[in-house]
Amino acid sequence: GIPSYSTSPTAVNWDSLPTTRISGITYTSVAVAKVPANRVYLGSADGRVFRLDNANTGNPTAVDLSTGKGLPTQAYINCIAIDPANGDRAMIVFTNYGVQSLFYTENAGMMWTPVGGNLEENPTTGTGGGPSIRWASILPPGGRTTFFVGTSAGLYSTTNLNGTSTVWTQEGSSTIGNLPIDMIDVRTSDGYIAVATHGGGVFSAIISFQVTVYPGDANNDGIVDVRDILPIGRFYGLSGPARSGASTTWGAQTLTSAWNPPDAGFADCDGNGVVDSNDVVALVQNWKAIRGQGVPTGADYIAAADEILRALDTQPSSSVSHSMINAINEFVRHGTNTPSVFSMEQNYPNPFNPTTNFGITMPPGIASATLTVFDITGRVVWQSHLSGLSPGRHTTSWNGRTIDGTPAASGMYLYRLAAGGRVAVKRMVLLK
Repeated sequence: GIPSYSTSPTAVNWDSLPTTRISGITYTSVAVAKVPANRVYLGSADGRVFRLDNANTGNPTAVDLSTGKGLPTQAYINCIAIDPANGDRAMIVFTNYGVQSLFYTENAGMMWTPVGGNLEENPTTGTGGGPSIRWASILPPGGRTTFFVGTSAGLYSTTNLNGTSTVWTQEGSSTIGNLPIDMIDVRTSDGYIAVATHGGGVFSAIISFQVTVYPGDANNDGIVDVRDILPIGRFYGLSGPARSGASTTWGAQTLTSAWNPPDAGFADCDGNGVVDSNDVVALVQNWKAIRGQGVPTGADYIAAADEILRALDTQPSSSVSHSMINAINEFVRHGTNTPSVFSMEQNYPNPFNPTTNFGITMPPGIASATLTVFDITGRVVWQSHLSGLSPGRHTTSWNGRTIDGTPAASGMYLYRLAAGGRVAVKRMVLLK
């Protein structure tokens, strides 16, 4: 790229994108996505739209996003706005009169929906006396996305795109008024928006917002269940704004600053500003809680922990899943004065060659266990007798050799943990 503060001629450090040299095309708008990185949208003076993926390497293909997609032809694209949180979502602005002015996509331009709504006198055709639209920006603070458009008659916004029935509301009617808007820029970290007008200077504001978070409802679907494990794993390690007065007690809590990406704010179940293993404890505490109804009467932490651990056991073994399992066991053992539950994790690595590891969790009162590996015919390939096990998590390993010491063949194997009358069985693959 071009070095910061460089005084070198502009011919230095630029890369050419030869696939964008299309006969007859004059580009009038360019926008770069943040997520995914290196995605570029291009708009032209004749209504053509293109997308480049992985534009930072090689010669990326210019994907045609306009032909046969219902967009106006021979119309001028003045602006492309991309959702900072999701590069599949974008809005294009046509400045011409007599055509529909605003189109939106949620699938990276494979399909476009007109969203001019009440800004068009005739929303289904774009004809009539509506204002010309000059610019658009998308601001996704917290869990709410706000769309802004600058027109020849002021600034408008909406939080609900509804095709040709979209309702746009004027912003700053007593300050910006009907000044023509030439450009809009936004800052996702704090909801800041700046608006450049024609003849009236620049206006700015902080778009205040608040998002309601329920501890444990990590995917924000209104109920705490196994589906809430995935967002914690997905956003694990991310940090963002903490919630004021946060706790893991079930109930509505307010997040007043944006996470990046926004959905990560729901995965921070304990509200301390970091998505980590402690957030999964809120799932145990609020298991099966439903918005508007609360935590079920007589909630059983042990049953909840057992169900979550079994769900984690089905996932590929990783440091993240191990941390979650340890956090749950610590909570069960200390937070409820109840011992650990019995569980066996998926082996890791898997597939493996020649050594793999097993994570097991033992409750009090059971100090020994037998780990057995079988081939697909049921023949015992290897066995280990574990003793002196304290309550909690332990690891053991298999070196890929049979009982007689010879290397086991490639293929699928079953492994079984038996302890105190309890049994857990999983599959694994030895791949040479």
